Amino acid sequence: MDFTICLSRGKNWFARMICWVSKSEVSHAVIVFDSDAFGTRMVLEAMKRGLVITPWEKWKKKNMVVAQYKVCVPERLLRKSFQDVGSYIGVKYGKVVRLFVNQLILRREPASKNPFERSTEMFCSEVVVRFLHRTGDPRFKHFNDYGNWWPEKLKLALEASPLIIPVKED
Repeated sequence: MDFTICLSRGKNWFARMICWVSKSEVSHAVIVFDSDAFGTRMVLEAMKRGLVITPWEKWKKKNMVVAQYKVCVPERLLRKSFQDVGSYIGVKYGKVVRLFVNQLILRREPASKNPFERSTEMFCSEVVVRFLHRTGDPRFKHFNDYGNWWPEKLKLALEASPLIIPVKED
């Protein structure tokens, strides 16, 4: 199974607002994977309704790819980590809008931990961070503070990691 991390900019008003407020070209982060079961590439992403799986081609109609990265750790570690993150599929968000206003618009300091009532409620960047951290590779140990990641911060960390290789969009 092939996994890539994809950073994107959504084509809706909320994504444009995230980019404007955060002064970033990136508004969203997802995990892209090849699925034998579906016979196509799929996207695992955090949405307001929870963690969902969407076909890659359908997802690309609503998102513009900014960058993609291949994670260079053994496949068995990626599979194990992906299964762990996948166990949160369907868990709904709590206070997304309030958190967005507090952290991006009002520029309040992010919480030192996931600010939701349940630790299974994650923003898009947190899903990717959890995926990388749970591979168990010690070089991803700094990808651990799940509640303090936004797409731009994730982009900078990915570009600085020796285990991440940029790939061209297909």
